[in-house]
Amino acid sequence: MSMALLSLIVWHGMISACLMAWLRDCRQFWQRVAALICAGLGCVWVIAAQQAFQPTQGLQLVERLAWIPSMGVYYHLAMDGIALSMILLTTVIVLLCVLSICIMEEEGIAAACGWIFFVQAMCMGAFLAQDGLLFYLFWEASLLPMFLYIGLNGGSQRWLAARKYFLFTLFGSLFFLVSILYLGHKAGEFSLGAFYATTLTQTEQLALFMAFTLAFAIKLPMFPLHSWLPDAHTQASTAGSMLLAAILLKLGGYGFLRFNLPITPYASWYMAPAMVMLSIIAIIYIGFVAVAQTDVKRLIAYASISHMGMVTLGIFVIYCMPDTVKSTTQHIALSGIIVHMISHGLSAAGLFLGFGMMYQRIGSREVKDYGGLMRIMPIMSAFFMVFILSNIGFPGTAGFVGEFLVIFASSAASFWIALAAVSTMVLSAAYSLGLVKQVFYGRVINMELLSVMDVAWAEKGLLTVLCVLIAYVGIAPQGILSMTDHALKTLLEQSHYQLPTQ
Repeated sequence: MSMALLSLIVWHGMISACLMAWLRDCRQFWQRVAALICAGLGCVWVIAAQQAFQPTQGLQLVERLAWIPSMGVYYHLAMDGIALSMILLTTVIVLLCVLSICIMEEEGIAAACGWIFFVQAMCMGAFLAQDGLLFYLFWEASLLPMFLYIGLNGGSQRWLAARKYFLFTLFGSLFFLVSILYLGHKAGEFSLGAFYATTLTQTEQLALFMAFTLAFAIKLPMFPLHSWLPDAHTQASTAGSMLLAAILLKLGGYGFLRFNLPITPYASWYMAPAMVMLSIIAIIYIGFVAVAQTDVKRLIAYASISHMGMVTLGIFVIYCMPDTVKSTTQHIALSGIIVHMISHGLSAAGLFLGFGMMYQRIGSREVKDYGGLMRIMPIMSAFFMVFILSNIGFPGTAGFVGEFLVIFASSAASFWIALAAVSTMVLSAAYSLGLVKQVFYGRVINMELLSVMDVAWAEKGLLTVLCVLIAYVGIAPQGILSMTDHALKTLLEQSHYQLPTQ
């Protein structure tokens, strides 16, 4: 089974999606059972891959079959530590999304879970693909199920938000496709290894860098290409927001690591100051935008944009460091962004899930309609506070580790860059604790809240899983760091630039 394990991980999601479509007319009980079994089996395959993984080796569990050999296109899957960390996160979030649907939804369970599994399959394929064209196909295909899921299961303006998400992402993807085709022609095949080994001029690197960045910056999203995300989150269902924030945004950061750094290292160095500046603007400006929000889901969405600024900062600050400290500190920066992407996935999923449960009971996204929930929903208040602390980056939570490593590495490049990076923790505290104060403390503003029930036992279990994972990553991050250590060293070797000849 190990020879086809990665294919099983990828296509399990599509098989599950087809099964859920077949079960749409069955009783809700059987839809729930099938969805949970499918999500559980997905975890089994990924755990099997983790058990087979050797942290000190390169690409593993390689599958390479001729697809379009005349064009040099192969069905090529492989796994390193970076890919493993992403598929582990994807599996956990998908399981939690399915559980939340089974617990919180009364109908349409099969359809909702089917779209979730479809997204899972495409994201798994993108994380594991070692062929550039195959990566693009998975990357682009993840757009359709999320578009339909938002459009079919979202709020009153769901189709407007879904179209905005689709058009933004499609626009960037078209430039990405042209870049992939150009590289395939230049290298003679589409494997990422061939792309990395291809010598490119400065002009070629800069052109490819801009095309890559447009696609990945929209997906991340990066300032100023972020405006689609608050609308998408506001209109998406709870599970849709969880999946979007925790997984689909990470495809942008993953793309920067797989394409920008090793394929266009000179352009990455040349454009690093501009990318760092845009990242700092995202951290600070979007943080202030989050402070001004009165819609809870929009506040969490803007918080995600601000925190994703730490990802691009950690990626490109490695080119702003003096040569005397570069080798070890670059590694710390890239390790930090991997942990940060995982921690943000867990924290954002927790915030959207917790608020989704409150919204289901109260029916409002406006902060002004809440107040005094600590007395009415003490258990929910405690869970939500854990997610808030992780979002802030409080020591002992997952959010602290990644931000600390990025800030530490940034201090080697510039005191001012590190100071700007620290501001994300200050601004996070401002809008997060402000949200807690208005929603959970003070007097009860709406008397109808007095009849609201606290979380049920199934909801407690779901929230507890996220809290345990947040605490585990915050207290024992070495598991992630050791998993990705070899892959990041290899990435850094590929990302060192030499001035190419024109």
